[in-house]
Amino acid sequence: MSLRSQVNAELKKQGNARPEWDASVRSEAGKDRTVEDRMATKIASEILKDNTKLKNIHSATSMKKILEKEAKKQLLTGGGGYKGPII
Repeated sequence: MSLRSQVNAELKKQGNARPEWDASVRSEAGKDRTVEDRMATKIASEILKDNTKLKNIHSATSMKKILEKEAKKQLLTGGGGYKGPII
């Protein structure tokens, strides 16, 4: 028996002894995330990817908080329509 076949046989033996991971195993941090939270994170990372000047100032987490704060402000004031910046 070659060394390679011995190693493979031992790996098979060890592999059968270990329990397999299933889809229900997740980290604690991922369980509490809502759809809105994941969407805000994705939008924040895309904004930072497209704007290097913002990326030099803000992290993805801080950009996400800014987006959440602005969305909350828009919802509370009922300002559904975008008026654009006042220059």
